[in-house]
Amino acid sequence: GGIVGVIGPNGAGKTTTFKLITGQEQPDAGTLKIGETVKIGYVDQSRELDPNKSVFDEITGGLDELEMGKRKVASRAYVSWFNFKGGQQQRKVGTLSGGERNRVHLATLLKSGSNLLLLDEPTNDLDVETLSSLENALLEFPGCAVVITHDRWFLDEVCERMWEVVGGGVEEYEGGYSAYVLARAEREATDFSAPAAEAPAAPTAGATRIVAVTACPTGVAHTFMAAEALACFSEPSSGKQDLKGLEVYLDSPLLLDMLGVNV
Repeated sequence: GGIVGVIGPNGAGKTTTFKLITGQEQPDAGTLKIGETVKIGYVDQSRELDPNKSVFDEITGGLDELEMGKRKVASRAYVSWFNFKGGQQQRKVGTLSGGERNRVHLATLLKSGSNLLLLDEPTNDLDVETLSSLENALLEFPGCAVVITHDRWFLDEVCERMWEVVGGGVEEYEGGYSAYVLARAEREATDFSAPAAEAPAAPTAGATRIVAVTACPTGVAHTFMAAEALACFSEPSSGKQDLKGLEVYLDSPLLLDMLGVNV
């Protein structure tokens, strides 16, 4: 098993890739072959459910126990993992909000017996408790999962590798989102050959200047939302940060985190 995170700009083809795998769309050229033993479970952004069923029946099919891999789980307990407790399990699906419907769909999919999960924006509208349940369910899932999401924290918590969909192709990176950010910066720095730049003009008297730009280690990158570099500023003589005329020179594209106190 393994969990892969898929990222890329809107319109790059992330959801289309899922639709090709599930057969909802056909490739313009070439062939796509799915293994005979692969059983796909797919959560898309439309999330169609039966509005007339109760939450409990929609998720469990009315069964008292569910088989989760090699163990059995009481159905009521399983439904409660997705923050439907007590009388909430008898609510009609048609009365649920978008976030609640998302939780029902995820609960239904994760007990379906699939060995390949395709999750398109599964974290949308989820509360913290349900997000934690989804994370734990994926980490315990015996098969493979491919996840499209803009939630960087979630990608860092569950993913073992990243696919970046860009320029009509896919670039693969080991690790979660923070590892992807650093690896991508290193790859671009290796491939990047910039023309010689003109020497910068002398800074304006009293203006703030950058005194250090340093690579950000993995642990710090996670803390600072995957920033790829940190900028440290000197204290100007006036006691205030004057950013007029500030010029930054980097030898490759980076996400830059700027830290400082309020004045």
